[in-house]
Order: sequence, then structure tokens, then C-alpha cells
Amino acid sequence: MMDTGFYRAFENRFRGSRELIASRLRAYLPFLHPLKSTTNTLRAVDLGCGRGEWLELLRDEGFTAEGVDSDEGMLAACVQRQLNVHLGDAIAFLNELHDDSVHVVSAFHVVEHIPFEALQQLVKQAMRVLAPGGLLIMETPNPENLQVGAHTFYMDPTHRRPIPPALLAFLSEYCGFERIKILRLQEPSRLHDPGAVGLVDVLCNVSPDYAVIAQKKGGHALLARFDDAFNRSFGLTLERLAGQHDAQGDEARAAIGDSAKAAAERAEAARQLAEDAFKSATDARQFADDTMQVVHQMNSVLQDLRANVVEQAQKSAQDAQSAIQQARAEAAELRAANAELQLQVRHYQRLTQAYEQQISELLHSTSWRATAPLRAVKDKAASLASAIKRLTKASKDTAARSTGALRATAPIGAPRFSEAPTKRSVDQIITRIDDEIRASNSDQARK
Repeated sequence: MMDTGFYRAFENRFRGSRELIASRLRAYLPFLHPLKSTTNTLRAVDLGCGRGEWLELLRDEGFTAEGVDSDEGMLAACVQRQLNVHLGDAIAFLNELHDDSVHVVSAFHVVEHIPFEALQQLVKQAMRVLAPGGLLIMETPNPENLQVGAHTFYMDPTHRRPIPPALLAFLSEYCGFERIKILRLQEPSRLHDPGAVGLVDVLCNVSPDYAVIAQKKGGHALLARFDDAFNRSFGLTLERLAGQHDAQGDEARAAIGDSAKAAAERAEAARQLAEDAFKSATDARQFADDTMQVVHQMNSVLQDLRANVVEQAQKSAQDAQSAIQQARAEAAELRAANAELQLQVRHYQRLTQAYEQQISELLHSTSWRATAPLRAVKDKAASLASAIKRLTKASKDTAARSTGALRATAPIGAPRFSEAPTKRSVDQIITRIDDEIRASNSDQARK
């Protein structure tokens, strides 16, 4: 026999806190509220009431609620909260109730603990005791959730076997209930939002609990008050979640196909781009080779030009040196000629001064016969003076050319020094002057 405190400790560990269970039970309120408009006195019976969370909610909603359970340890929590509870067998308690005397019969996580024959009796007795339009609520683990059906269901040592939702719904229908609603409960809320559905969701996150709500036949107006609640959708089926996963897989495969096609197109574009790049690189390499060849040719031409320039520069330097040496030689010759010319000019200047002095004395003489011969040579003397002036000018020009020749340094376009007055031309002028003087002296002697 099981320890009386074990099951309460087990529920506290694995079912969840009172607050959590109470929040989950509020999912049934849309089915309770229409009952409030049918009568002022609402009665509810909770089979296997456990810690009493549902009894508290019924009391808060205005129901006269009482519970029954066979576990004293579980009932102790209800007694602490001053809930109306009974220790005993749930079906036996139900059998003692009057027909049409109750508005709600509930059994939360009870049906999986009893044999199927007892379950049939439970449903039949609920059908009897419920008032018209009354509700039978049976919540149990959902074997559509593969993890629940294969694993977590067997965590409770008092569980017999899972009951599929369709079986429990059919049993209610078979026992005469007017309409049946299956509520799938406690699935992760994120699965109701758009997003990815993984394989773990399909295996583990289908609604872990479900409930069958069966309503007893009643008047049309009475049942119509419950239409909104019965028409609502609750929870996630295995088929729906698996379908979402498959559709997502189809979309993923289609996306992969599109991505593969796009990748193939990009690969083809990349291959074409690579070919174009290779061709461009080949053209660039050929261009570089051609350019290097041109550069080598230009370097060769530049080297030849450099050699020619150096050769021409050396030749020009040699020509300039020769021209400078020639200019210096001609300048030295001109300086020597000029010095000799200066000496002769000074000599003839002295002679001229002596002649002028003599002529002046004779011209001022009172003797006409004495001055007559001098008048005859007056023109000759004038000619002689003019010749001496020209000789002086020639001397100055010769000196200037000599100086210019010495200043010339450029080999190209240098003046030809041989074109300047030479010693020979100076000698010719002096000879002509001497001839005129001798001729003048002869005429004077004859006269």
C-alpha cells in the first residue's frame, strides 16, 4: 500500500505549484460563465479534487462546490483552505447524487487512474446527475504528445494507460451527451506565433494535456449561450504541428532549391567573370611585355643618344679649345702689330708737328719768294695730316678687335680673327704716307 504522504509530495514536485495550476484552470472560465445566466444556485462536484485548486476557482466564481478524493494527504490541503471535501471513492460518491442536481461534474487527471469500465460508469453517472445544459469536464495527459505518451505519463506510478482524445470524446458521445469539445492545453505559447517549428516541437511540444467537455442536452436557447466557447479553437494537435514542420521543410527545401539555383547562377557568373579576368590578365601581361620591349628599345636609343651627345660635347670642347688657342695667337699678333703701329704713329706725329712748325714759320715770313714753295705743298701737308688721322683710327680699331678676340670663348659662331686689320695693312698705310712725304720733299727741293 502506498505511503499516504508520498502522492502529495509527488504532486508538489512534478505537477507544479498551486499558483501555476490555478492559472491553467482559468482556461475553462469561458464554459462556466454562461451557466451563471441559467440559475442563481450553481452546484459543482469535483471528482479527485486533490489539493483543491479547482474548488477554489469554482467558489470564487459563485458555485457551491464540493470535492471527493481517496487520498487523505491531498485532502489535508483542502481542509486547510476550508474547502468542502469528502474522503471516498469518486464513482460511489457520484452514484449517491440525485438526477439533474448538478451543473458541473469535473475530473482533473482522474480518468487515467481508473479502469476503462470504471470510466464508463463515471461518464454515465455524470450524464444522469447533470442538469440540462450541464457540463462534464475531464482533463488527462495527452498521448498525442509523443514524449508524454512514451515517457512522462509513466512518471506517475498510479497511472494505468493513456487515453487518446478521440476515445474519450466518443465515450461521452456514446453515453448521450449533446455536444463534445476537445481542448488541447498547456502547449508553449510561442508556437502560436509565426516562427520556426523544430523537430523537438513536433516530438515534445504538442499540447501535453487535453480535456473533453461534454454538454448535456438542453433547450436551444440554453445551449446557444455556450456557442462561443464551443466554437473556439484550443491547443495544437500532432497533425497540425507536424504539418507546420513539413510545410516549413517544404519551404526550406524550396528556399534551398532557390538558393542552389541562385548559387549556380552566381557560380556561372563568377566563372564568366573569372574567364574575363583571366583574359584581361593575359592581355595585360602581353601589354606589359610589349611595353617592356618598347622600354628596352628606348633605353637603347637613349644610350646611343647619350653616347652621341657625349661625343659631340667632347668634339665641341676640343673645337672650342682650338678656337680659343687660335684667338689667343691672333690676339697676341694683333697686340704686337698694334704696339709697332703706335710707335710709328708717335714718330709721324712728331714729324708732322715739326713740319707744321716749319710751315707756320714760313707762312708767317714776309718774303713772298720764301713762302711760295710752301704754299705749293700746303695741300700735300693736309693730305699727310688726314693720312695720319686715319692711321690713328686704324690703330684704335685694331686694339678693340684684339680685346674682343680675347673675350670670345664659345666655339660655335666665334668671329674669324683673320678678318681683323693685320700688320700688313698697317704697313701699306705707313708706306703710302712715306711715299707722299718723299714726294713732297722732292717737289720742295726742285723749287
